[in-house]
Amino acid sequence: MAITVSDSGTVRRMIGCGGMGASKNRKSNGTNNSYNVSHRIWSPIPIVNPELSAQGFCYDSGTESDLDNTLTLHGAIKGSDGVLHDCGTITVNPGDIDVRTVKLIGVTIPAGFIDIIAHGRVPNGGFYYANEYFRNAARFMLMEEGVDLPDKTLAGAIGPGAANLPAAFVGIVGDAPIRHRLIGINGDSISVGLGRYIHPRISTAIGICAGYIVDKGTASYLHTGFAGAAAAQNKSNYAKRLAYMASVGVTDIYCDLGVNDLNNPALSDITLTVDLATFHDKTRTAVPGVRIWQSTITPSTKVTGPRASDTNQVVVAAMQDGRRGRFNTSLRSGGLGSHIDGFIEHAIPAQSTTNSDWWGVGYSNDGLHPLQAGGNAIVTAVSAANPMGL
Repeated sequence: MAITVSDSGTVRRMIGCGGMGASKNRKSNGTNNSYNVSHRIWSPIPIVNPELSAQGFCYDSGTESDLDNTLTLHGAIKGSDGVLHDCGTITVNPGDIDVRTVKLIGVTIPAGFIDIIAHGRVPNGGFYYANEYFRNAARFMLMEEGVDLPDKTLAGAIGPGAANLPAAFVGIVGDAPIRHRLIGINGDSISVGLGRYIHPRISTAIGICAGYIVDKGTASYLHTGFAGAAAAQNKSNYAKRLAYMASVGVTDIYCDLGVNDLNNPALSDITLTVDLATFHDKTRTAVPGVRIWQSTITPSTKVTGPRASDTNQVVVAAMQDGRRGRFNTSLRSGGLGSHIDGFIEHAIPAQSTTNSDWWGVGYSNDGLHPLQAGGNAIVTAVSAANPMGL
């Protein structure tokens, strides 16, 4: 589908790779009250007049909650040119949707890799949260890397979490060309990068949805999903994230929710369709003008051995009634109707050529998340089809 967007003018919008917010499941222990963190994003375009954005809430696979206490953040941005821009200090209160640092008028951050640097502080005895990004991308092969703050004037320790990044700024808002789209990714563990698919352009495991966006190189994205998420939960537990998406200028939603619903014996392909329709309608109301894209559902199998093959996969019990195939067939033929703007084909490129209920050979080693080969197959196919018209 070709998308026609005006080429003239600019709009304030999040640009680059928007990170995850605070994970409700990763609360600090109340003994450390400060931390330093740096997370690296990639932007396809320069960011003009940048400001950093933060949230006053946390979430998990099914709920959203306000932070326990205030969080003070001192932020800085370092672009690929090595210049460090101090963005000043903000106070984030529990329940705040979108808190911005000072706008750096006249500053342009070059396209490419950008480090968002923060010093976070909570009251003595207070709590902060980590997110689902890991500190060491090389070791964990997941998303972003947390490192000690280069600017030692912003002192502090990484914090008690040895693996996960403490949550700080979600991303950078700047003056974007109106035609530059921001894709909100509403999904589960597959969309947020579990399975170790790494896009070669930026060498980080960002997930297959973001992989398509990075592959085209013409839009930005914002992760809002969470491992274990399902449409049955999120249809009524996304209000804060939807408000945030509206605030930072999301233009499209890319949703891959569904596999966790279909893995639940108490649900079905019919309930998934109804729940997705409800979720997408709420999204349209909360984010005016947004376009919504729903993916087909990839296989879910139990496997043995180091890699999936055509001889060691068994479809999980809940899906043995054919629900995944029925949902995908319905979606392709317009089963979600006007609730979406189009569908994105994840399933076919992921599937075995001998059994459509299985992953392709070498595509997954846990039967749920794509490895590099599986991610490559999906992203290559989606990028070639380009259903969003990026």
